[in-house]
Amino acid sequence: MPSRGGNAIAALETIQGQALAAAELRARFEALAAPDRKIERLVVSAGDLVRAAAERLRKLAGDPHRPVDSVIAAMLGVEEQEDSPRRWSILPPPILLFRSASPTLTPVDVDALAELCAKELGRSDALLAPLREYAPCQCPPEEATADGYDRALVIRERLGLSPEQPLRDEVDFETKLLPRLGIGVEDVSLVDARVEALSRGGAGYGPTIAVNRNGRFSPTPWGRRMSLAHELCHLLFDGDAEGRTGVVSNPWAPPLEERRADAFAAMLLAPEPAIAAVLARDSSTWTGEDLYSAMNSLGIGATTLLRQFENLDWISRPEREQWQDRLVARR
Repeated sequence: MPSRGGNAIAALETIQGQALAAAELRARFEALAAPDRKIERLVVSAGDLVRAAAERLRKLAGDPHRPVDSVIAAMLGVEEQEDSPRRWSILPPPILLFRSASPTLTPVDVDALAELCAKELGRSDALLAPLREYAPCQCPPEEATADGYDRALVIRERLGLSPEQPLRDEVDFETKLLPRLGIGVEDVSLVDARVEALSRGGAGYGPTIAVNRNGRFSPTPWGRRMSLAHELCHLLFDGDAEGRTGVVSNPWAPPLEERRADAFAAMLLAPEPAIAAVLARDSSTWTGEDLYSAMNSLGIGATTLLRQFENLDWISRPEREQWQDRLVARR
């Protein structure tokens, strides 16, 4: 049986070993902070999948023999050799996509994102450009919601849409309005169900919104419309100063931008005059059928409609929750 002194020595050695390991780890990360260690920092942060993504991208770009580290460097803008093909100088949108994606990307998701990044190089974004604005979201959360509302109303006005006009039928949001803006829509299959959709544009990439077939809400018609409208906000306002956009909408995306995009989508699809055209404001007169009819007319789901009611001060939060329960119970 080990002596008490032996146990103490063993415990001390364990503590010393842990301290040395921690010091070594700290020293490694401090070394990675150097300006010339950007690639290594990315690999440490993102793991081996970033190398897999770079390898996939170099093949898709027609430069399969270029060193993977050089591909990553070009994607990050760390280096750009004079003899590099122009395609590597226009890769910020792909790396923006990978930066905003989940830290637990699967190989399937890496492939799907890489395939999307390689599509439609050179398609013009001239139709969207007049509406685009560099507008970083740097404000309190409640102001982000108000900003999203205001921007949606301005965009509707600039597109010549009346405030009462639902984005259905002859001005259907997906089949008429997005093509009018030169925005392509694709479906992708990502394992991560927390991703509803993603958007990419600028730097030679035609503006594109991709909807995740496996998302929690996007597979429904109303959830899909909200996802598309949410991503339109990212394409319009969440690019960099050069108009380059790469956003994967998920819990790891910037929360203020996500909140603004949610508000933008709700107000774009269901501004107050459009709601008032199909439903009386007095909630005491509503029936479940009234709300279902309003949802169908506007092309939005129950959650979006009820949150709009609350945000527009048509109902209180307890009333919203009561109506949510009633509508769920009727399904």
